[in-house]
Amino acid sequence: VNLSSLSGMDAKSLAENVRSLEGSVVGEAGLVLGTSAKVQDARAREKIRAAVIAKLVDTYEVLHKIVHDPRNNYPDQVMQYT
Repeated sequence: VNLSSLSGMDAKSLAENVRSLEGSVVGEAGLVLGTSAKVQDARAREKIRAAVIAKLVDTYEVLHKIVHDPRNNYPDQVMQYT
């Protein structure tokens, strides 16, 4: 079964969710940096940032593999920064 044929995994829905993820990471909101700035201890703050960024990178890598797997029939435009 190709993923693009599943409900909620169609190209349009996936593209919207990927853009939302990208916006959280690189957008003005700066989700990762903005939220962790509230932690006062510098060492803890950097550990939090590193862990969150690592998870986001891992997630983006999984999405990239899914989108570019020809068996899933996604157009290349689903992911903006690849």
